[in-house]
Amino acid sequence: MSSQQHRYRLKRNLFSPRVALSAGPRGLTEHLRLGRSRTTPWTRVTGVRWLRHGEAEVRLRDRRPIRLPQGTPDIDALVAAIEQQAEDSQRQREEVGIPHNLIRGWLEIGARGAWSHNSNYLAALGGFGLGIALAVVVYSASAPLLQWLGWSAVLALLSVGCYAVSGRGTILSADGRSLSCQVSGRAWEVEWHDIRAVHGEIRPVLGLLDLATVRLATNQGPRRFTALARGLGPLLRTLERTAEINGAAFHAAGDEPIPDTSLSPARLTDEPAERGLSRAGR
Repeated sequence: MSSQQHRYRLKRNLFSPRVALSAGPRGLTEHLRLGRSRTTPWTRVTGVRWLRHGEAEVRLRDRRPIRLPQGTPDIDALVAAIEQQAEDSQRQREEVGIPHNLIRGWLEIGARGAWSHNSNYLAALGGFGLGIALAVVVYSASAPLLQWLGWSAVLALLSVGCYAVSGRGTILSADGRSLSCQVSGRAWEVEWHDIRAVHGEIRPVLGLLDLATVRLATNQGPRRFTALARGLGPLLRTLERTAEINGAAFHAAGDEPIPDTSLSPARLTDEPAERGLSRAGR
């Protein structure tokens, strides 16, 4: 990826805080008034397009486009610089994947940390805890029907706890490089740049616990896991963002449109002789 970063002035606008743009390896930087700036990573830039001659916009994944209004100096060079840096970034992601520090930020972990989720522990705690609490309530109930229903629920919750203690639940771990899953003695691992699509659903169990089932489409084939939904938020958000970025393509602007003033319609009211056509004499 090119390390050069040029700064391009924008057309003066009293109602816009932006005064210049620059395209560099880290992303598209908006230079604001009072010396402030903000940088949008290339992973969030989906394309650039011409609106008309001398006017364009940069399309972003999660917020409104950045307008490049008519009168912006060197707008063609600015559009070309954005295209080059964004396409270089996309090629780099295809080769080495999304930057690890970005993945770690989504997972909310440190540089040397790892995200983990142990459904065995959560299910055991929830199953035994809720089962014991419900047993106390059922024991004090007087109606036979309520007792029968209550003890059935207690047995179900205790079964969940026993199942978890047996080690058959799902254990997930993730870092900046990959996601790994272990369940019932079987394990798989997938690197982030191999994830192409994510589909999931969350369903309640006994009205007390929520189970999340997630299916991944990867370059190595389909992957699937089911785990307690509690605490899965950072991983699910990371999976969605990763699949969206890996499956997205940057859309270049192409050639700048021709100015309207260069296209003059023929004057249909002119006589043929006035348009350079001579009439044959009779």
